[in-house]
Amino acid sequence: LVVTSSVPREGKTTTSTNLAIALGQMEKVLLIDADMRRPTIRKNIGLDAGVKGLSDLVAGGVELKDCIYEVPGADQVHLMPSGTIPPNPLELLSSNRFSEVLEHLEGYYDRIVIDSAPVLAVSDSKILSQHANALIYVVKADETQVNSVQEGVKQLRQVSAPLVGVVLNQLAINKSGKYGYGYYGYGYNYSSEEAVS
Repeated sequence: LVVTSSVPREGKTTTSTNLAIALGQMEKVLLIDADMRRPTIRKNIGLDAGVKGLSDLVAGGVELKDCIYEVPGADQVHLMPSGTIPPNPLELLSSNRFSEVLEHLEGYYDRIVIDSAPVLAVSDSKILSQHANALIYVVKADETQVNSVQEGVKQLRQVSAPLVGVVLNQLAINKSGKYGYGYYGYGYNYSSEEAVS
């Protein structure tokens, strides 16, 4: 399962982490930080700088057990941080070795969640989507431009990415005033005060 967004700072890393932890309540999950240009998961869960991870494993010279870490408070969730920032992350993700690593990991985990770089910034998520059964697109409410989302989705569709849904992130319900939805012609609306009570 690959998680991406149009541009940085839309909350895809938080979404990836929360999704992995939620799935970890039922399954054995590996969270991979494949955003090797701007990795943040390692720091978020309190691992020291310089720990080995994905790039080191794919490049060779380290063992799998040296690249996987426990996530505090989530017994069935492990993390593979991005590792040493490589000169060309796209080259690593496009390699046969990366495919072999993913295939090997599938034998140990029920679910693999991959945090990817934003689709409009680099091509990493398009490459990663070729290894995925599903891709989730994160959009920051009231900030991400519609044309950016359209272009990002278009690029993913061009490579037949398995896009299964969009997460509308950081929606301020109290700011939006009214929130509503319709179902088969029936509408239901409530005010922001009712939404938070």
